[in-house]
Amino acid sequence: MSGAVHLRRVTVDTCWSVPVLAALMTLLVCMPSSYMGLVFVYVVEDYGVSRALASWTQTGLFVAVHLSGKSTDLTRLPGQCAALLVSRDGLGMGMFLMSVSIYNIMLFEKYKGTAMSMTFLAWGIAGLYGPVLLYKLRESYALQGGLLICGGLLLNSVPLALLLNNPPGTDFSNLKYAISNCFDRRTAVSARSVKATALPLDEPSDLAVTSVPEKMHSEVDVHCQDLPATGSLHRTDIEYTATDRLGSKIEAEDCSVFVTTSQNGSPSRSRLQPLLELLRTPAFYVFLATTVVSEYSLVSIGTTIVDYAKDKGIELSVATQLMIFGAVGHILARLTIVPLSDCAKGSRLPMYAGAFACEAVSAAAMPHVCSIAALTVLRVLESLAQGFILSVRTILLAQYLGIERVAACSGVFGLAMIPVSLSSPAILGFFRDIIGSYDPFYHMMGALNATMAGLLFMFFLYDWRHARKP
Repeated sequence: MSGAVHLRRVTVDTCWSVPVLAALMTLLVCMPSSYMGLVFVYVVEDYGVSRALASWTQTGLFVAVHLSGKSTDLTRLPGQCAALLVSRDGLGMGMFLMSVSIYNIMLFEKYKGTAMSMTFLAWGIAGLYGPVLLYKLRESYALQGGLLICGGLLLNSVPLALLLNNPPGTDFSNLKYAISNCFDRRTAVSARSVKATALPLDEPSDLAVTSVPEKMHSEVDVHCQDLPATGSLHRTDIEYTATDRLGSKIEAEDCSVFVTTSQNGSPSRSRLQPLLELLRTPAFYVFLATTVVSEYSLVSIGTTIVDYAKDKGIELSVATQLMIFGAVGHILARLTIVPLSDCAKGSRLPMYAGAFACEAVSAAAMPHVCSIAALTVLRVLESLAQGFILSVRTILLAQYLGIERVAACSGVFGLAMIPVSLSSPAILGFFRDIIGSYDPFYHMMGALNATMAGLLFMFFLYDWRHARKP
């Protein structure tokens, strides 16, 4: 039937298989981005080209990543396997990251930060082994052979992507009741022993929990015009419509929340109307500016950090470790700071602004140090801030602009990043090949990030004042 609706519902905060599988795939899909700084140095050494020309390898990857936002669907992961096949070109990597980010936001409410940190934590772990793997493969098979082998490894992500379809919910309620029951029984026994009060064996204790509610989750009946009458629905059901439009989250009487979808009530509505509404939102322009600066900082510093260390007299084998320490910073951010933001949702935006301030201080201080120890500390701090920025950005977009606008925002942000990415080789070539040093470039990056930190703090005050108004 043409208007048939397939019903499945999943209780939010239960589909933990999604972030786990996404993390396993991220280990492979994000591997190319982790060693692009080495590729930049290897191209300069092996082919004798300028830095401006060598940086096009990194630029091509991230232009494809930014273009992926317009190809992302809002309610499913369509074509994700095909996306993984071309992830070495960047398009698949961008589609994959955007898809799993929206998927996590749809399926998690209370633990959004934790679910996102699990996925992006694997990106940091990929930075631990990616540069080392390419370094070893280049010694044995040259640069071209090493990249070919790495591309073959990425194909192992395709079977994992198939497991993301129809994720099962993990119900911890029975375990919680069992633990509570056991704990209360021990408390009752301890209280009786202290008072030395004998109770008949056939008399139940008032202090003990002796039963578990028969139905711990209520269900929500979803009515749709095109849906025939059916019996009771299973709790682990998600409703997908023929239009694949994201609907809302429905809350039951017992506060169980389900992810649902609904059909578009006005199919004749102009497709440009949501975009026009988005362009009238002040938060859109704030996140547009901060996204462009953060993405440019991520790409530029990751590309030049090894070459910058070589300019300071550090051996290539030692300078390569800066990429690994950068991955350590990403891991620390996703293990500690991002889950901590779940405790106070209102603190995410100030922490987001603070991350830009930390990025600014680290970038501005790099030209003033020469030792590998000082560079390592600054690199960890810089990547710590970047790890938090990457993990929390999608959550903030959903919080201030809505889940249904996340993919559209990413597409517009990607289009805005294209001219910036295309001009990046000329900018790097100007500072390193013409001026002869990266020092002014890192000063510029510090100033840009400091400006974004100030912009975010002003937006936080603006939002706080408007929230207080009746």
